[in-house]
Amino acid sequence: MRRLYYHISEFAIKAWGLVSGDEYIHVVDPEQVIESYAGPAVELDGRGHLIKANILGHSFIESVHTGEHASLELSILVAQASLERRVRSGRVRLNTCPQTIDQSFGENDQLYDPGLGAQTYDILILPCAGANKNILLVARDITADANLMMALTASRELYRDLVACQADFSWETDSHGAFIYVNQRGAFGYSAGELNGLLVTALLRDADLKGDALEGATPFTPHEPIEDVEVWLKGKGGRDICALISALPVFDKNNSWRGARGVGKDVTELRKHEKERQRNQRLNDAVSQVVTAMRVELDPKQIIVSATQAILQATGADLAWIQRIDEQGVFQKDADSYGCLSDHSHKQYEVYPINSVIDKFNVVLKEALAQGEKMSTASIGTRELLGIFTEHHGSVNGALIVTQPFLKKGWETDTIDLLTKIGAHAGIAIAQANQTQLLQDLSSKDPLTGLMNRRAFMDHASQRMTQHVRHHRQAGFVYIDVDNFKKINDEVGHGQGDKLLMRIGEDLQSCVRQSDLVVRLGGDEFGVFLEECNYAALQSNAERILSLRSHEIVAPLPASAGGLSLGLALFDPFSNERLEHLIHRADDALYAAKLKGKNRWALAPPVTLNEIYGKGGAIIC
Repeated sequence: MRRLYYHISEFAIKAWGLVSGDEYIHVVDPEQVIESYAGPAVELDGRGHLIKANILGHSFIESVHTGEHASLELSILVAQASLERRVRSGRVRLNTCPQTIDQSFGENDQLYDPGLGAQTYDILILPCAGANKNILLVARDITADANLMMALTASRELYRDLVACQADFSWETDSHGAFIYVNQRGAFGYSAGELNGLLVTALLRDADLKGDALEGATPFTPHEPIEDVEVWLKGKGGRDICALISALPVFDKNNSWRGARGVGKDVTELRKHEKERQRNQRLNDAVSQVVTAMRVELDPKQIIVSATQAILQATGADLAWIQRIDEQGVFQKDADSYGCLSDHSHKQYEVYPINSVIDKFNVVLKEALAQGEKMSTASIGTRELLGIFTEHHGSVNGALIVTQPFLKKGWETDTIDLLTKIGAHAGIAIAQANQTQLLQDLSSKDPLTGLMNRRAFMDHASQRMTQHVRHHRQAGFVYIDVDNFKKINDEVGHGQGDKLLMRIGEDLQSCVRQSDLVVRLGGDEFGVFLEECNYAALQSNAERILSLRSHEIVAPLPASAGGLSLGLALFDPFSNERLEHLIHRADDALYAAKLKGKNRWALAPPVTLNEIYGKGGAIIC
């Protein structure tokens, strides 16, 4: 059974042992309880109407109905128990009036308190068993205990003696917001004598509270009871102090506010420990997210993105960025670095572009790296930037970069420490991303020329063709073969043949656009996928490729060997042609060029639906 944290719970459960279960608590026998219970016991229906009660129960209900101040708390408890069918308990006071004390009276004068004589009860309400949804209400009269507590509280001398044992400090303020009593130990580094007569506004660290000091806005001048309100104060010598304040307002017999009295605890060290714990938790969460990315993610970019998101969340920066650095200390281009913007920073960077900020800060980082520094800071435009270098096996492999608005106060130590600790793990993440990227490159690139291999080319070119179909744009493919390549290997050796292939790969990349795809299809065969290319552009690219003199640069080579023969095919986005068929058409055109004497290009005719499944031809040039 779930424990009930109310005053009545313990006495009720010990008295009867009437409850069972966890979610719902049922009365075993309401009639037996009503007859046997020494205090008020009442059975009510779902609307709160009386069904049955003992003698004291009838008196209790009558006092509720006829009392000068009917208890709203009791009505709420009854409604909750009826609707939710769960146990409810609480404390209610009937015929209550606010306590009033005339502070102008002397120490030994009698206090005026019209609240004396009010009845106070602890209430337990339980759902009854059965389908009628009735409830059983039992009450315990604790009026004597409550009045005793009121009397003790009303006695200023007893009040001071009690709170002196229970709190770090106790105090009273007058209607002007000045201390008129502080216990002998004093508080906040001040003695009791130094605080007496001092306005509470002199201690408040928060400027917003000072202006409303006499309007009930401060814990030392409340107009309503408060409990454990946290406030930051200025102690003696300017030391920041965090205190928990509980207080009661004081009224005279005319119900006019005369000040307040209360107790407080210095929780400064506790708050420092909590802040340190929260800081460590943020750090551990960020590190955990980086480590998780290293374990779970397979894509190199996603590894870095996940690590960057962890940095952004942990530091509260408006931009987090991971800049990768190779083994020679060269900063990688933007395509190899990844950044994440917080939601509130997008509009700010529209005015001052992100890439411009990062490019300028990279210059600062390069200088810091050359001088062997571990970190660097700079102010660029309206932003402050902080960069921490990451390492793996003793070598710098990247930098973690965060930005914040320019505040002229630099970076907090917590942020620097946090980023430094994350950097130790981020360095491993970067190294893992680099290794994964290397493995992907090895699986997708031709080891001799560094060009795409056939498998990677088929994936990328197929995606490009899909985009061209979506946007109704043409593309071209050039099939390239080295003339008499076998003669080169036979007469001057495979080493010279490999040099020629590497040179052709370099020359092909240099004579086409960066967006075009160059592939080594195998052996001495190459291919170029030309984006957004019409017949004129396709033929122009063919002439440019034929003008390459790779075989003349790689010498000596046999005569009539090393030239290039080309087969051209134009992709029609409305033809529904697949990449494999486009390559096949270009290969047929290449064969026609070879038959006509080599070192020339041949253009495949436009594709038709019949041609996709039949034979094609070529226009030889």
